Parts: sequence; structure tokens; C-alpha cells
Amino acid sequence: LGPEDMAVLVASDGIWQVITPQQAAGIVARFPADSAMEAAGALADEAVRRWFARSQGQVIDDVTVVIAYLARRSRAPSEDLASTMSLLSSPCSEVSGPSDGTSAPPTPAA
Repeated sequence: LGPEDMAVLVASDGIWQVITPQQAAGIVARFPADSAMEAAGALADEAVRRWFARSQGQVIDDVTVVIAYLARRSRAPSEDLASTMSLLSSPCSEVSGPSDGTSAPPTPAA
């Protein structure tokens, strides 16, 4: 990591199979650090959208996103790191299919 790095993005293969690292960075970069949940949700939602388009709603891999925004060096070293970092895991785009074994396309979980 370097001084220009703003966040660490960790995601499941369900993200990386349909979104490049550059695309993911572009999606996350649209959001400020205090909107980490929205950034993770936007990335997860885009992956789900691409899975549905790619497989016509028949297949989707797990989609999990964790974003850790990094503290800026301008903050005093004595500040609590927890107040300068947003860490989240966003299962906002979990999907489920029918439990009866039919082949109906999966729908977003509530």
C-alpha cells in the first residue's frame, strides 16, 4: 500500500468473475469514505446484475464485498483508528432460488 491508496477492497470470486479490479475501483471511488455501505452495495448489485445478464438469471455465484477505508496521514496519531476507518461486509445482494428444486430464476433475497 502507498500513501495514495484510499481503501482496501476484498471481495469473493462472484465479484471478480464478472467485474475487473479496475471496474471495481471505479465503482467504489464514486463514494466517499462515510458511504462505505453504499459503495459495497453498488459493487455487489453490479455483480449480481452482470451474473443475471450473463446467465439469463439461471446461475449466480456468491457475492460478498468488504471495504476498509484507510486513515489519512493528516490525522493525529493519537486518534482512535476505529474512528478513521469504515469496515463493513455487505451481503446486500444475496440471492436465493426456489427451494423446491424447480428451475425458476433466482430472485433477490429480502
